[in-house]
Amino acid sequence: MEIKRLKLRGFIGIKEGLGLDEVELDLSSINGLVAFDGPNGHGKTTILDNLHPYRTLASRSKSLQHHVFLRDSSKELIFTFQGDEYRTLIKIDSESERSEGFVWKNGEPMTNGKVSRYDSYIANLFGSQNLFFSSVFCAQNSEKISDLTTGQLKKLFSEFLRLDQLIEHEKTSNQAGNIISGKVETIEREIQELRGKLKDKDVVTQDLESKKNNLKKAENDLVITQEALKQNDDKLIKSRELLTENNHTLIKIKDLEIDRERLAIELGTDRLQVEKQLKEFREKLTGINSDIKDCEALLENECEIRNAAALEKKLSIQVDEKTNELDIVREELSKSTSELSVHSQALTKLTAYHASLVTDNKTLIIEGKIKARRDRMSALEKKARSCKSKTCSFIVGALEAQEQLPELQKKLAEQKAETAKLRTECEEKSNTINAEIDNIKKYAEAKARQRDDLSSNIVRLKNEIGKLKNLTDDLPKIEGASSKKTELKKQKEYVTSEGTKARDQWNSREEPKLQQIEQLRKKINELDKTVDDKISERIADIEDKIYDLNSEKASLEKVKSLIRIEIISLENDLESIELTEEKLKSLETKKQILLDHAADWRYLKDACSKDGLRALEIDSVAPVITGYANDLLINTFGPAHTVKFRTQDEETLREIFDILVIREDGSEVLLDDLSGGEKVWSLKALRLAMTLIAKEKSGKNFLTALADEEDGSLDVENARNFISLYRAFMKSGEFNTIYYISHKPDCVSMADHVLHFNNNGITIH
Repeated sequence: MEIKRLKLRGFIGIKEGLGLDEVELDLSSINGLVAFDGPNGHGKTTILDNLHPYRTLASRSKSLQHHVFLRDSSKELIFTFQGDEYRTLIKIDSESERSEGFVWKNGEPMTNGKVSRYDSYIANLFGSQNLFFSSVFCAQNSEKISDLTTGQLKKLFSEFLRLDQLIEHEKTSNQAGNIISGKVETIEREIQELRGKLKDKDVVTQDLESKKNNLKKAENDLVITQEALKQNDDKLIKSRELLTENNHTLIKIKDLEIDRERLAIELGTDRLQVEKQLKEFREKLTGINSDIKDCEALLENECEIRNAAALEKKLSIQVDEKTNELDIVREELSKSTSELSVHSQALTKLTAYHASLVTDNKTLIIEGKIKARRDRMSALEKKARSCKSKTCSFIVGALEAQEQLPELQKKLAEQKAETAKLRTECEEKSNTINAEIDNIKKYAEAKARQRDDLSSNIVRLKNEIGKLKNLTDDLPKIEGASSKKTELKKQKEYVTSEGTKARDQWNSREEPKLQQIEQLRKKINELDKTVDDKISERIADIEDKIYDLNSEKASLEKVKSLIRIEIISLENDLESIELTEEKLKSLETKKQILLDHAADWRYLKDACSKDGLRALEIDSVAPVITGYANDLLINTFGPAHTVKFRTQDEETLREIFDILVIREDGSEVLLDDLSGGEKVWSLKALRLAMTLIAKEKSGKNFLTALADEEDGSLDVENARNFISLYRAFMKSGEFNTIYYISHKPDCVSMADHVLHFNNNGITIH
């Protein structure tokens, strides 16, 4: 794989490091060692993590959609691989986290946008992510080889050694063995059946003799049955001739019955029509009589209905008057309630004011001042009579207090008089308001009683109006009741006349048809006496007997035929039994050949299993890895350090995974016991060796490798040697380009090209 161009849009690492929503790099003209240089946090790792087509950032957790911030974020990578040019495009929506993946090969689309198809295509092209990031791409904080368990290491070896073909061979061998086993079971069942037939030879001979005797008996019974069948056929012919005569008579009877039934139907139809017409007349008369009664009932109550209408009008006027009076009372009651609320609020304020006068703050302040002056005057009582001092502060203060006391006492008396006056005024106002409140309450209670009386009267009047409604609703009907009654009597006379006329016409048509029906009935009875009712039963008995004889004949012929078939079958069985022994020998020989083939397939299955050739391949790869690693170390650092694997504990013989470093003096030391620098280049040599084997075994021509800050724990000299290790690796594996990140200026200076990351973006030198 050789990278030509990378374009990123909406990646958080680029936005935070360079302040850009989008960045594009043209790498088509650079190769060799390519260093990424610049301060931390400027997007170097984000760029390196995207120089591959997988949908992941190798040095960061979570999936790709968690590292973008735009709705139209994307990653576009153009590269060549094994003679073809590829373009991959991954689109990511940061809000919905929905992704699409596209691949073009030499300009032709290979996927349809579904990420599952995209991932499968990339895995088929480059192998699994686990193998890729364990060899060609060394991410920041990637898992070390020394941290792998024995099982994890073998799984990794299995992938880059392409052991999938051996796995398929194992599956095919197992399937072939199962198929052969199935065939062997089928042959074994056939052998058992053939052996059973060899035991039946005497039974078949006896059955054959018995079947021949049964055949003779069946032939004799068949002759007797055929004679009885001929006699019954003659009886049947004579009976059918008599039946024909009966049928002619029955046809005549049927024709007469049809005529009689037709006349009966016509008569019934006419009767129904007449009855329907008469019913309609009766229903009309019933309706007319009902309407006449309604008119008479209305006319009987005419006086009462008119009086009810007048009373209803009078009561409605009273309801309107009472309703208006009720509205006035409700309005006056509402005003009284408002006045009561206003007086209550005023009384509450006066009560609060009166309470403040009881504890008058001004009086308390003056009393406090008087007490303070008297306390200062007490100093004069302690003064000696011989003391004539005029400057002593106690004496001066006491004298001043003595002078101020009369004035304060006068103010106190005035303040108390003023407070008493205000309290008296407040109490008088409170009494006045309480009296007004009592008057308003009495007035409101009177209005409330008046409101309730009016409401009760209105309800009573409306109930009386409701009772009158049943009569007043009929007032409009009274006006035309008299003329309507006269008209209804005329209709009654007409309907009665028409009904009588229709009934008389029906009586004149019914009698002739009844006479015709009676004549037809007599003819039918005369013909019916000439019919033989038992002829059909006799024919049926003969036909049943013929049917039974035919069934018996067919059964005998079938028995005869079956016996002949059984005789032929038994004769064939005797003949086939003679061939059974030869066939049995042939099947046993075939069974043994198949068992030999099954053993061969089982051997091939075991050879291709995880304990066979696959185990040998995995066990053999460890020396090859250490061989490549040691070549890289010797070409870079000289013979000071080489490495090897120890995969089995010499005492317990259990599987282990230790990495040993062999020093120049021949001593061996565990990798974990080395200093940081020695450990780093040893692990890197092993990882690069695995990459070389992966490239060799997979047949995938990786021309680019990538690494992120692996020289951090090395001093300057060893770090420069570490970069030299890259060059040895490029030469050994025929790699064109290695991209790496380093913060050591000496390591950066050894690169053939440098990508500088700064606040202005990325520049290539």
